[in-house]
Amino acid sequence: MHSPPPKRTALIKCILMAASSSIAIQPQIAPAQASEISAPAANQLGFSELQTKSNELIEAGQLEAAIPLLKELIKRVSDSPEASETKMDFPMFIIGTGHIQRYATSRQKSELNEALTWYYRLQTEYPESERNKDADLKRIDLLRVLGQFDEASDLMIRMLSNQYTFRLQRAQRGKTPNTEPV
Repeated sequence: MHSPPPKRTALIKCILMAASSSIAIQPQIAPAQASEISAPAANQLGFSELQTKSNELIEAGQLEAAIPLLKELIKRVSDSPEASETKMDFPMFIIGTGHIQRYATSRQKSELNEALTWYYRLQTEYPESERNKDADLKRIDLLRVLGQFDEASDLMIRMLSNQYTFRLQRAQRGKTPNTEPV
């Protein structure tokens, strides 16, 4: 494994600490302009209805409202005998992002910790998921907001050191000065 020179590591940590004072996490998806879609009690819905309602909420940008439905979907799938055949990486990613959306309105840092929990779970249960790159980019921002600069810089260094199966796009690579092509 290739590790970046200490000079670059120090630069990344410096950038992360400087940026954390001005970072503002905004909802990824704007709230729906149309009428609110209500999220009924998740445990009272059939599986198909649960999928339909959660999709409606996600498409409307109401990720916070979709969280209980998605958690129920994940629970039901993990409890079923066919659990290994059904991928739940997208719902896990959306739940994490929904907690970021909650933080944007509540400013409760516990929401950021909950988002991190879901992104870590995504990476653990689905290490080959294409959603891990986006989750890791979000994790870097979350760790910065939480003041965990060493963890954020370590994650950024791992991403830049080709320790992942995905590749960063040019625009993503360009966000960190003096990076080598990934």
